[in-house]
Amino acid sequence: MTTLVSCYSLRDFRALQREQDVAVVSIRDDGQAQLDLTGWGPSLVCLFTDVEYDVGYVLRWGWKWTAEAGLFTPTEARRVLAFLKRPDVAACRELVVHCHAGRSRSVAVGEYAAELLCTSLRITQEHPEPNKTVAQLLRDPEAMGDDRAADTMTAEVTWREMLGKWKAAIFG
Repeated sequence: MTTLVSCYSLRDFRALQREQDVAVVSIRDDGQAQLDLTGWGPSLVCLFTDVEYDVGYVLRWGWKWTAEAGLFTPTEARRVLAFLKRPDVAACRELVVHCHAGRSRSVAVGEYAAELLCTSLRITQEHPEPNKTVAQLLRDPEAMGDDRAADTMTAEVTWREMLGKWKAAIFG
């Protein structure tokens, strides 16, 4: 039975001793090398950036662009939820969640996991700020609409419009 959920930075996670009775949620950014999780218990690798967004973003850009931008989506939330509910994960003594800094994405997943598994939460980094979008979608994957319904709730957006908006957001 899982008695502890721990949130780590990537650096601190790499320093941990691998244990078969410890389940892992490994959150990484696009372009970041995948970790070798051999020696750990059940593992889930998630790939999404640490960006918060709201339903207005989805209405404007749609789920297709949201997923292609590497943001956390309802589909990814359902993957995390299914993993946390697996019997082999529940049988582990600990669940370790890590992301790059160990302060935002991992804390959002860790808080939800501790609540779901009715267990203690340990946050190893100072000044945690759980990613609000991740937390919201874990609690209700359809809170911003159902991404499985393709882009039925979005206005038509062209590549040129999208590129212009991204340039403006990045370069001002």
